[in-house]
Amino acid sequence: MLEKDFRLLIREGILLVLLIIVLHSSSCASYKAKKLIAKDHISQLSKGILLIRIDGRDRKIQLLQQAGNHEEAQKLKEKIQDRNQRLITAFKNHYFFSDFCFYPNTKREVIKYHDYSSVYDYDYNLCDFDEDIPIYFMFFESELSLFRTPSFVIYEIKDNKIMRLEKPFPYKFRTSTFFIYENNLEVGVKNMDRILENYLYKNTK
Repeated sequence: MLEKDFRLLIREGILLVLLIIVLHSSSCASYKAKKLIAKDHISQLSKGILLIRIDGRDRKIQLLQQAGNHEEAQKLKEKIQDRNQRLITAFKNHYFFSDFCFYPNTKREVIKYHDYSSVYDYDYNLCDFDEDIPIYFMFFESELSLFRTPSFVIYEIKDNKIMRLEKPFPYKFRTSTFFIYENNLEVGVKNMDRILENYLYKNTK
């Protein structure tokens, strides 16, 4: 009886080891596939253009106005406009990884119909680019708060089908909005440019 139980235990142990090996191999294969996809994306982005959606919060501002909170709506509008201008300036001064342009979040046709007639550069001139080049999008995703104060703004890079890119591609970037930090958007964009450059370098050497 003991010998039978021992054999059964060994058999189960062997099956467990085999299962671990299969799962590990599958995980490695999946990671290698994602790494190849990320390598292609970083190469394509470096040759293409990044279209950055400018945050508007138009719906929220409109709701505040409809509720009679005109002062709060105006404050939010001015805050967003100030941050957008600082974001544009930060890209102008610190982003060199690829070409880039901006578009307002009210222009849904930019994404839905690939209509780039409303896309503009940092001097607010209409962008003129070959639409056959790789096109990527950067979105304002969310604003995280600590102690009821907006503290971090999250931006994400997505492909031309608006699909979120996956790790190991560095698709997500965070900038601090703590009042004690000056030029935090510039620091965020500078770090983003550096991270993309380093990731491209690691995948081309």
